[in-house]
Amino acid sequence: MKNYDEKENHSPGLFIFIFVVMVTGISIIAYSSYQNYERQFRIQADQQLSSITELKVNGLADWRNERLEDASVLYQNPAFNELVQRYLDDPDDMQAAEQLQTWLGTIQAHYQYDKVSLFDTNTVERLSVPAAPEAMKEILVGEMPAVLESGEITFFDFHRDTPDDTLHLAILIPVFEGTTPNNSRSLGIIYMRINPDVYLYPFIQEWPTTSQTAETLIVRREGQDVVFLNALKFDESAALNLRIPLEKTDNLAVKAVLGQEGIVQGLDYRGVPSIGSVRAVPNSPWFLVARMETAEIYAPLKMRLWQTIIFFGALIASGGTGLGMVWRQQRMRFYRSQADAANALRESETYIRAVMDNLPMGVAVNTIDPSVEFTYMNDNFPRYYRTTREALAVPDAFWEAAYEEPVFRKKMKKTVLDDCATGDPQRMQWIDIPITRKGEETTFISAMNTPIPGRQLMISTVWDVTERKRAQDALVASEAKYRHTLDAMLEGCQIIGFDWRYLYLNDAAEKQNRRPREELLGKQYMDMWPGIEETEVFAVLRRSLEERLAQSIENKFTFPDGSQGWFELRIYPVPEGIVILSIDITERKHAEEQLVRYTEKLEEMVDERTHELRDAQEQLVRQEKLATLGQLAGSIGHELRNPLGVISNAIYFLKAAQPNASDKVKEYLQIMENETRTSDKIITDLLDFTRIKSVDREAGSVSELIRQTLERFPVPASVAVTLEIPPDPPSVYVDPHHIIQVPGNLIVNACQAMPDGGQLSLYSNVQNDMMNITVKDTGAGILPENMKKLFEPLFTTKARGIGLGLAVSRKLVEANGGRIEVESEPGKGSSFSVYLPIRKEAQ
Repeated sequence: MKNYDEKENHSPGLFIFIFVVMVTGISIIAYSSYQNYERQFRIQADQQLSSITELKVNGLADWRNERLEDASVLYQNPAFNELVQRYLDDPDDMQAAEQLQTWLGTIQAHYQYDKVSLFDTNTVERLSVPAAPEAMKEILVGEMPAVLESGEITFFDFHRDTPDDTLHLAILIPVFEGTTPNNSRSLGIIYMRINPDVYLYPFIQEWPTTSQTAETLIVRREGQDVVFLNALKFDESAALNLRIPLEKTDNLAVKAVLGQEGIVQGLDYRGVPSIGSVRAVPNSPWFLVARMETAEIYAPLKMRLWQTIIFFGALIASGGTGLGMVWRQQRMRFYRSQADAANALRESETYIRAVMDNLPMGVAVNTIDPSVEFTYMNDNFPRYYRTTREALAVPDAFWEAAYEEPVFRKKMKKTVLDDCATGDPQRMQWIDIPITRKGEETTFISAMNTPIPGRQLMISTVWDVTERKRAQDALVASEAKYRHTLDAMLEGCQIIGFDWRYLYLNDAAEKQNRRPREELLGKQYMDMWPGIEETEVFAVLRRSLEERLAQSIENKFTFPDGSQGWFELRIYPVPEGIVILSIDITERKHAEEQLVRYTEKLEEMVDERTHELRDAQEQLVRQEKLATLGQLAGSIGHELRNPLGVISNAIYFLKAAQPNASDKVKEYLQIMENETRTSDKIITDLLDFTRIKSVDREAGSVSELIRQTLERFPVPASVAVTLEIPPDPPSVYVDPHHIIQVPGNLIVNACQAMPDGGQLSLYSNVQNDMMNITVKDTGAGILPENMKKLFEPLFTTKARGIGLGLAVSRKLVEANGGRIEVESEPGKGSSFSVYLPIRKEAQ
């Protein structure tokens, strides 16, 4: 009977133990489940806010770009500027007024502007759509001079014309007389007013899901305040009225204008805790905040918490109820059958062991004082301590089995016993304990002891944290590595905070600054470099710090001792402020200066040598051409001229024998005669150029010379001839047989330059001691690249001819003591001037 009573007394304790273990396991599972759900929930909430922010920011940027593209239709538009000038110069020009009204109406209707107006430079509205003229508002009068001076399209941000007026935006387009504002008279301004209620505010306020507190707002910075630009869900009059000082750094809008981006937590404009996604709108002074109250965001999470508590509480209650029913049933059957009680106990133990053995942690029940003895442990418990059940079965063998190193073992034993003696649950937790084994990699565990009330037993739990500890150690090592890497960089690296204080300098930056880093760290940038605020590099640094934009600059820096150095700087915004990467390029700059000087000298030497080589090459080519001409002239002159003479005589005979021939026959006979004459002229030019002619000069009349030339070289009917010859010009002293060929060549060339007809002018005058005969045409002119080659033998741009006419002309003129000059402009014709000596007696 005593044996039965002992089992009956022990049975409740066993069930309590099972219940505690079950509660512990279920609680851990419930906690892990809720933590995982909370993490996923936060990720989804952050992604939703980020997606909405991205959509709104892109939409606002596109909307601003579209408005500027609308303005580009009128900006620097020659036709529109001309209409504006016509109308402003003559307001009674109804045609110009109607056309301008049509332009403005088209812009206003197609692009949904609230109003489109034309203001003159006196700020008087001359035209508007809708046609409701009104005086320019005082706020616009102040903007107009700056717009006209800049000559650029201006986006006039959110404003009110008067304190009681509605909110507007505007596009201001300057209008000038010409197509560009440079040196042009200002005519006025096109004012395109935008009502944000039409599209902008609905787009901003739209939220893709149902929410009681979610909203999107845009703000901008004005001085030391944040100004709200749209009506808010809980403050309809907030636009341009609600301001929050930048001192309230816990406000979401303040965080946005101070450069923070992404998901942030803080207070909304009412002081209510909220979570928001903040972004700067590109190419604008706006910042966008998509916010939702924290209470609303976490409402589903709280509901899930209560569901978890209720569910797992019910599970614990069910388990406890089940255990109670088993215990009650056992007691009821205890007196019926000892065998049934033993079976029930075994089944219960099997169930509990199954639950405990499958927990994702090590669990054991044991005593602590005076020795560690285990009454239960699951499989994970010895595995996490890297030992065996057998090693732990010996009383107080835990310390030696768990901790291999004697000194550490002694330390851990004292720590655990002291902490357990206090009974404080906070002290009975040990984090990141290393478990070492000789020749093996160290692992890490965290452990916790929970006293069982009324008994000298502990529930010992242990879990493996090796992966987390290794990741944490790797992070620390990585940070140290990167800091070492930065210190070892040849490139200077320094970080400056938003308050312009030095936060970090590597070794290279310390060397480049030429002062110890301890002297700079924590000090303000402007205090360390007096006068730096007036330099270009400070303006670049300020722009990067305030606008959060990457910048780069090459800077010549003057140190306090008067020495100078060149540095290439790259500035990037970082969460702490800005980081400056610098390279000392002083030596490179000095080398570049020397290289530039050497390059300039080398270019001069190369140009000089190239010119000499070009002259020598041209001389060689000219000599080769002359040699070729000399070989050709003697062999083909007589061989070709005799057949040409026979052909010419035959043509003359045919024309005389058939005076009544048809027009077609006469046309072809004329063509044959012209071609024969052309061929004969080519042979004559060739022979004249290669032969050494004697000069038999005599006094001659310029008028007679020009008359004979026109008879010998008749001008086509499509070319009009103008003669300007003085009534009694001085006689020239030349060989008439030579010179008559020169104006003839020039007249032929001029007529060929005017195949569709034109004006041929011949005039003569006295210049110093020379008589000038000029042949001028209105043909296509001569290209600049051909001017230097005109008088070279065998150079021609014509499909027919061998390029000797001008070469022969210059040779004949120079042989008679004269010279020939040419002026030409492509598209406007050419002018050839022949200068001949005047007979001395005439002088």
